[in-house]
Amino acid sequence: MRDYQKAQLRSYHNNICELNNLLGWKVKAGTELLLEKEKPSQEKLQEIEERQEEQKIQEFKEERESHEGSHFLVHGAKCICNKGSNLATLKVISNRYTPFNNNREGAYAATEEGVQFEEGSFCFGSCKLRKNDPCIFSPAGKWQKPYNYVKIYDMKTLTELSYLNCTQVGKITVHYHGQKIKIGFMHLQRADTETLNMILPGLELQEYMEEQDTDQYYI
Repeated sequence: MRDYQKAQLRSYHNNICELNNLLGWKVKAGTELLLEKEKPSQEKLQEIEERQEEQKIQEFKEERESHEGSHFLVHGAKCICNKGSNLATLKVISNRYTPFNNNREGAYAATEEGVQFEEGSFCFGSCKLRKNDPCIFSPAGKWQKPYNYVKIYDMKTLTELSYLNCTQVGKITVHYHGQKIKIGFMHLQRADTETLNMILPGLELQEYMEEQDTDQYYI
């Protein structure tokens, strides 16, 4: 059989088969190919589509559950290498337009492409694998275990569970996500007045809230 005939058969098979039966360029001997007479019925095709959709939903749930409770990383996050001695500060340059952390200035969301640190190539101090000589950080590709379902310019975002490998066999993990808590007017609105008065006895909470409430309209 000629190469173009093999390519036609492979293309036809891939168009009608299930995802887990797709064929690559090299086909192993003994592989069964779907032929015209074996083309699935409309009901079968619909069943396949439904299974694929269910699989996507399940993958989304598993992805979300695996990152549940984790913070997104932003510019300034602190990272540590298991072979290094110092913390390094994540430098976000792949995204300069989408801040997280309640739109805090400079809190740009980190993505899988962001493998630079403020401290430069010697960012993690001394390296155990180099007999405690200065670290020479060299990333082995992108960040691993990003969050697939929140993307910025088609780049996956990072959470506290993400990690980065170094070509020196080090593994970089997240020490601090970089987001900061700032108590604002909305937090005070939701807070328990009696508890806050106990913590801050000198503050007249109701009076303070009325003074700060400049963006509200009343009938």
